[in-house]
Amino acid sequence: MNRRRFLILTGTILPGLVLASCGDDDSDATPTSVPSGEQDQQENVAQAAGQARTHIVEMNDELAFVPDRLTIDVGDTVIWRTVGVMPHTATCDPAKANNPDEHVRLPEGAQAWDSGMVHQGEEFSHAFDVAGEYTYFCIPHEAAGMVGHLTVQAE
Repeated sequence: MNRRRFLILTGTILPGLVLASCGDDDSDATPTSVPSGEQDQQENVAQAAGQARTHIVEMNDELAFVPDRLTIDVGDTVIWRTVGVMPHTATCDPAKANNPDEHVRLPEGAQAWDSGMVHQGEEFSHAFDVAGEYTYFCIPHEAAGMVGHLTVQAE
């Protein structure tokens, strides 16, 4: 067999054999990621069934919450995740703000929160049980304008 034919055969047959050996496994393995279209479909089903959802807000080295505006439902949870090297906080506590009039908004009956420092690769979560408008900030980067907004809708 010449080299060219060998490369063609090993490049087409072997990957197929490897893939075939991966299918139909009855183990209890769970996927580590869900394709985005499938994830959207699962979230729509959860929403239609009235189930709480989880939303992710990234805190990055550009001193931003991404997304900086988010609309969720009562009962949903937000996870703030530091994706850069700089640590951040997700804080909605007027007692901890330099400018509480602009950087903190809590609906009546809602409890203030402070994540504490969230370092690279760490996360903080908070479930929302009071509908209304929230404005929160990052303590070390408040002066730089690291402010986020949440709208929590009653179902």
